[in-house]
Amino acid sequence: MCARLHRDASIPATKKSLSSASYFGLVLAVGTILTCIYALEVNGGVGPRSWLSFYKIVLHVQFGVYGCAVLTTLFFLVRRFRLPLLIRLPVFAAFFVWLIWVIVWVLVRRAFGIELTTDIVWELFTNRAAITAVGLGETEFALSTAILLTAGALLGVASDRISQRTNNGVLRRGCVICVAAFALIHLPLRPLAHYQARSNGRPIVVYHDYVPALLRVAQSSPSSNDDTPVLPNLEARARTAAYFDQTRWERLPVIPQPCNIVWINLESFRFDAIEPGAMPRLAASADHFQIKLDRQHWSGGNATQFGIFSQLTGLSGFHFHNLSRAKVADPFLLLLAQNGYRLRIAKKNQLKYIGLSVLFPPGTVEHDVETKKSKDEEDRAMTDAYLRDCAARKPGTRAFDFIAFDATHFPYPFPPAHALFEPAGPPPSGSQLILGFQAELGMIRNRYRNACHFVDEQIGRILDDLRTRGEFDSTIIVILGDHGEEFRERGQMSHASVLNDFQARTPLWLHLPGLGAEPVQINVPTTHLDVVPTILQTLGFSEDVLYTQGRSLLSELKYRPMLSLSDTGFSVPLYRTLVTDTYISRWSMQPLQYRFAGVQRRDGGKVEGEDWLREVRQWNSEAARMYELLPDVSAPARKFTPRQTK
Repeated sequence: MCARLHRDASIPATKKSLSSASYFGLVLAVGTILTCIYALEVNGGVGPRSWLSFYKIVLHVQFGVYGCAVLTTLFFLVRRFRLPLLIRLPVFAAFFVWLIWVIVWVLVRRAFGIELTTDIVWELFTNRAAITAVGLGETEFALSTAILLTAGALLGVASDRISQRTNNGVLRRGCVICVAAFALIHLPLRPLAHYQARSNGRPIVVYHDYVPALLRVAQSSPSSNDDTPVLPNLEARARTAAYFDQTRWERLPVIPQPCNIVWINLESFRFDAIEPGAMPRLAASADHFQIKLDRQHWSGGNATQFGIFSQLTGLSGFHFHNLSRAKVADPFLLLLAQNGYRLRIAKKNQLKYIGLSVLFPPGTVEHDVETKKSKDEEDRAMTDAYLRDCAARKPGTRAFDFIAFDATHFPYPFPPAHALFEPAGPPPSGSQLILGFQAELGMIRNRYRNACHFVDEQIGRILDDLRTRGEFDSTIIVILGDHGEEFRERGQMSHASVLNDFQARTPLWLHLPGLGAEPVQINVPTTHLDVVPTILQTLGFSEDVLYTQGRSLLSELKYRPMLSLSDTGFSVPLYRTLVTDTYISRWSMQPLQYRFAGVQRRDGGKVEGEDWLREVRQWNSEAARMYELLPDVSAPARKFTPRQTK
C-alpha cells in the first residue's frame, strides 16, 4: 500500500492531471464510438414497434457503457496487480483490435448486410481470391489491415502510459462507475427483452440476431423456455451416412443417351439480367432454349458455395459439409466420369477458394487462367482457353465443361468497349461502399449491366463455336447463376446477407437435345436442385438414379408450397430460409433444431399477424425433403413422371 502511494506521489501533479484527463477522454471516446457505430437498422421487413425503438436506443447505450466498463476494468487491473510491460501492452492492444473489429463488423453489416464471420475473415487472410471476391484489391486489403493493427498497437501503448501515470483512486473510481452503470442498464434490460419477446411477437429475437458475436455477452438472449418458435432438424443420420457411403458410387449405371454438356455459371446473375439491351446475344438465342426460367427460379442459396453445390449435385447446401467430410465426389460428376466423360473446369481458382473443388473426381482437367488482373480480363482469357481446348479435342470426345464467369460479381468490371450504360464511373471498392459510396446506386447498376453485356459477348462466342463445329443441337447447354444480386431493394447490397427475392432468384436456361424446339411451360417455383435430375432424364434415364432432392423439369410438376434454401455461411449454412408465395422466414441453425431469426414479406411490406408461422408449421415437413432429409437409397429410385400433353 505504501509502495503504491509512494509511486503515485512520484508522478508530478501536472502529469497526473493530464493523465487523468487522457484517461477520461479515452474512455468517453470508446463509449461514444460503440454507442454511435452500432446504430444498425434490421433489414427484412420486421414491422416497427414503439417499444422496439426505445429498446434499440437503450441497447446502443448499453454497448457503449459495456466498452467503457471493459476498458476501465483493464486499466484498474493492470495497475492493481502490477502486471509487467510484456503483458500490459498485448492486453491493451487486444482490446483496441477488438474495438476496431466491432467497428468494421458494423460498417460491413451496414454496407452489405453481411456478417464478418471467422470463416470469412480466415479466408481473407489465407486466400487471395477471397479478397477479390469482396471487392478489395490486395494492396488495399494489406494496407487497411496494417493500418488497423498499427492503430490498435499505438492505442495500446498510449493506454499503457495512461495507466501508469493516472492516480490509483481515479482508476478505481472509473472502474466502479462504469461497471455499475453497465449493470444498472443491463440487468433491467434482460427481463424487459424477455417480456417483450413473449408478449409482443418476434422483433426482439430478430434484433438479437444482428448483434456481433463478440458483443452478445452484453445482449439478452431468449431463454430455452420462452415462446420463440423453433423447428426440428429432420435429418435422418442413417440416411445421410448411407447416401454418402463411398461404396455406393464405385459402380454407377451406363448412361443410355450420352451427349456433351456445356455448363455456364454466371456470378451474381439477377433474375432480370437477360434483356436485349444488356445481353443481346443471349436474348437473340432464346428460341434455342426449351426451358427459360427467371421469375420463379431460385438458387440453392444466396452464396456462391451453396448455389454451385446445389446446381451440380441436386442436393441442398445443407449437405455440402457432409459430402466434404465423406471425401466423396459429386455423384453426378462421378456418373459422367465413369461413363468416359472428360471433365474440365475452365477456371480452377473460382471453385478452389470456396472449397468446391472437392466436387470433381480425380482426373478432372483444371485449367488455371488467373491473370492477377481484373475479372473481365480473366473471363476473356478463360473463354479463349476453352475455345482452344475445344479445337484440340479428338472427334467423338465425350465432354463436360464447367465454365464460370466472374465479371458479374462486385465491383462489376468490364472493358471500355462495353460501357453502354452510363454513368458507370471507375470500379468502386468494398471500402468505398462501407464508407458511404452506396448512395451511387445508379452508377453501380450501370456497371452491373455493362459487365453482363461483356459476359454476354463471351457466351455468344461459346455458342457460336458450338454451331460452327456442328455440336450445338447435340449438346446439353446449361446457363444459370450461382445466386442473384441485390441493389438495396431490401436494404442490402450484393448477396450472402439476408436471403430475399433479389439475392436468391436467378435465370435458368436449358438447351436439351432431342426435345424439339417447342418451349417447356413451367408455372411452378423451381430451384437449382432440379437441374441434375432434368439432365438425367435428358440422358435417357427413366428414374432418378442419383436419388437427388430435386425433380426433373421434364416431368409432371406438382406445386411446391414452400422452398427451403441455404442462407449465408461458408461450408455450413448459418440459416435455413423458408420461402412461400408471400413470406420468407429465417431460421438459425442450432443443435438438433432451427430457431426463429426473422421474417419478411416478399413484397417488402410490413409483416402482420401469424399467417407466416401457420404456413411454416403446415409445410415444414415437406420442405425438409429439399433440405436436410435425404432420399432413402435403400428404396427404389423415384420414377420420372412424363409430362401430360394437351
